[in-house]
Amino acid sequence: MLPNLKSLLEPEKLALTRARLHAWWEGEEFNEEEARAALAAKAKPVDGAGDALGSIGAIADEPLEPAEPRIQALEVLWGHDRVTPGEALDEKLHATRTGLPATGTLCVLGPGLSAPLAAMAEAHPGPFKVFEWRDEALAALGGRVKRAGLGDRCEIVKLDFDLFFAPAGVWDGVVSLDEFTYAPSPSRLAVQIAKGLKPGCVAVLETYVADVRIGASSAFATAFSEPHIMPVADLRETLKGAGLTLEDDEDLTSAHIELAKAGFRRLEEALSTVAQGGMGAGVAREIAWEAESWGKRLALLSSGKLQRRRLIARRPD
Repeated sequence: MLPNLKSLLEPEKLALTRARLHAWWEGEEFNEEEARAALAAKAKPVDGAGDALGSIGAIADEPLEPAEPRIQALEVLWGHDRVTPGEALDEKLHATRTGLPATGTLCVLGPGLSAPLAAMAEAHPGPFKVFEWRDEALAALGGRVKRAGLGDRCEIVKLDFDLFFAPAGVWDGVVSLDEFTYAPSPSRLAVQIAKGLKPGCVAVLETYVADVRIGASSAFATAFSEPHIMPVADLRETLKGAGLTLEDDEDLTSAHIELAKAGFRRLEEALSTVAQGGMGAGVAREIAWEAESWGKRLALLSSGKLQRRRLIARRPD
């Protein structure tokens, strides 16, 4: 069981939280009594440690900072310039998967920050049309893209799921990272992707799918709406109904779980930062929120109720 927000911010529970996380990602049974005894045996007073920990609790009721703490927290878990789990070597292959020409335009939906774009740009020297729907990520994305040396190659546009209308036949390839997880109308999104692709061109779609409708719950809290997640068979039919031909459907769940666990190994270092008084309350709260939501998400992934898949679909000539 992952820690809740309170256990991250209460100083006396910090060491126990770290022990619980370590056991969780190693697949070991967590025994709280044994962990408490081991921690008590190793405990040594450190000058100033109590003051540093106490400062976290003292500022826990301050108002959350608007955007930057969220980005900082996500980068702690998922790595520099990332807001979701990802791996550069795999992302670099997206251009190959689409088969677009070197001078073609690659449309990327939902990269978050610049790391996925930088990975794709290593394999694709042409221009990018980038759509991002997360407000915090969108605010940071322009500067991150320029810092990555991609400012002249990336046109960045806000993605509004309800107002998204693709121009007809202008993209040589599409990469979608989770839009079919969050879009209120997946069928409308599929139609717009098909419309924007040139005839014969390919879309690479990474998303969560369910074995059955999960139903409304709080697993992804307010940033996630599980009723939008379709069984994979329904998603295939949605793509077909939009005029796309499915060419491949790969289950990425095991690799995705490993990427998530790697993020929680980074979280151990983040908890050490909290212990040293080096993290703001806003960032700590965002990390706690992400940890709680991912605990539920990983339970669904491990049980098979939720899957991570990559579908490759082509617009016919």
